[in-house]
Amino acid sequence: MSGTQGKAIGVETIGMTMRFGAFTALDDVSIKVPAGSFHALLGENGAGKSTLVKCMMGFYHPTSGDMLVDRRQVAIASPRDASALGLGMVYQ
Repeated sequence: MSGTQGKAIGVETIGMTMRFGAFTALDDVSIKVPAGSFHALLGENGAGKSTLVKCMMGFYHPTSGDMLVDRRQVAIASPRDASALGLGMVYQ
């Protein structure tokens, strides 16, 4: 178990961009989820919701941008890394 169990953490993306070849799935996306809060991502099909979450959880590696967990810059290379930091997502 990680040392973050039971502790609320904040998450932030800053200028996250994800490209698949010439296609830009995310373009300079910034979102801040304060510790102890819950957020839902809503939008049309193809808006980039799943891509953003997959970048945050380590399934994809963003083309550019930063990710902060508890105000510290982190590099999440895999879902295991995300879990070790205390991150989790509930998918529909």
